[in-house]
Amino acid sequence: MRTIHCYIVLLLFVSCSAHKMPIIITTGININPNIYANPKLDVTEKIYDNLSESKMPKVLSDYYQTLKSGEYYSLEFRVDTIKTKITPNGYSTTLIVSTKKAKDGYLHISQFISDSIQIAPIDFLINSDTVNNKKMIDKLLSFRKKEIRHYFLTEDGYFKIINQ
Repeated sequence: MRTIHCYIVLLLFVSCSAHKMPIIITTGININPNIYANPKLDVTEKIYDNLSESKMPKVLSDYYQTLKSGEYYSLEFRVDTIKTKITPNGYSTTLIVSTKKAKDGYLHISQFISDSIQIAPIDFLINSDTVNNKKMIDKLLSFRKKEIRHYFLTEDGYFKIINQ
C-alpha cells in the first residue's frame, strides 16, 4: 500500500513581543517521506504585493529586494508537489510577499497587471511622472482605490495611473 505524507510549506511571521523575531510555521503536500527531515525549496518565482517580479521595472524589484523584516507582514512559500517533481535544487517554489506599505489601490492595480497584461517588465507612470525613485515608489504603493481615477496601458508600454 502506498503512503502519502503531508507537508505544506507556509511561512507566517508574527512579531515576538520581547525580541520582535518572526515565528516561522511550516506546512505542504508531498509524496516523498524524506522531505520531513530536510525540505529543499528552489524559489523560481517571486511575487511581491500581487505582482510577479518578472513584470516589475528594475527600480521596483530593487526596492523589494532591500526590504527589512519589519516592512512586510507575511511571507508564503507555495509548493505544488503534485505537479512539480523534486530536482537536485529542491521543489520549484513560488515566494509570495505582502508588505505593509502596499495599500488597496496598488494591490488592485498589481492584481490587474498580473491577470491581464502579458508585457514584461511594466514601467509605471503616475499622471505624467515615471516611477523611478524611492519617493515615487512610496507614492505608487500608498495608492488607495478611491484615489485612482483611471489606469491603462499606453501604446509605448507604460502603465499609466491617473489619480485625483
